[in-house]
This record gives sequence, structure tokens and C-alpha cells, in this order.
Amino acid sequence: MEDILQRLRPRTVPPGYMFHTWKSGESEGPVEQMRSILAQFEFAHTLRCYEAQGVPFCTYLYVPEEHPETKTIFYEWEDEAHLIKRIASHTRSGGPVKIKLERYTEALRDPTSGLTYPALTGARKQSVVDAERLFST
Repeated sequence: MEDILQRLRPRTVPPGYMFHTWKSGESEGPVEQMRSILAQFEFAHTLRCYEAQGVPFCTYLYVPEEHPETKTIFYEWEDEAHLIKRIASHTRSGGPVKIKLERYTEALRDPTSGLTYPALTGARKQSVVDAERLFST
């Protein structure tokens, strides 16, 4: 059973990404491995339900909301800053496999790039400006 779970689990995430363990830093038994697999399938099912409703994930990083009274689509703009900081943090920690982090080091050495050391290292974790600099290089 464990062998099957070990082979099935990496297939639950997109190519270039690694799955995260259910219990960080602890060894996992079959129950925890199965929880992780089922959670990924539940998440994928939720995404398919949103796509069936016409939510364009290729256009937006989040689900647009419908105002309960006017029924118009609106966006919580404060989420945008939170999302860019999360994406920047993920990128700094290795991000997707296809990102070549050495390119950021090259950009840091180029004075015309605008990339700063705090933006590259995440020294100011709450800085939206640093996150924007990271992606503007």
C-alpha cells in the first residue's frame, strides 16, 4: 500500500512542483499520505467547479466575488498586495522548478535593473514594493 501511495502522490501536483507533506518535518504513515492525496483531489475538484461556472483562472489569480445585493462582480484589491507578497516569498524559497534563480543574482549585479538586495532576499517581508521589484526585473 505504501509503495502505491509513494508513486501516486507526486502525480497529484503539476509538473515542476513538489508536493508538501501533511505533517511538516515528521515521517508520514499511510493515513497522512492518503490525506494529502485526497486534499489535492478535493482542491482540483473545487477548481473544476469554479471553471464550470466560468471563472477564468487564466485571467485572474483569485476568484472574483459577486456582490450579494447588486449581483455585480467586484474585487478586493487588498488581496492583490497579499498575493504578490506570497508569490514573491514562494519564488525566493525556490518557487517552481523552471525558475532560474541565478538570473535574479545577475539582475542584482546590474545597477540598471532596479532590483535591490532587500527585495531579493525578502528582508522586508511585508513590503509590496520589494515584491514588485522582484518581478519587475
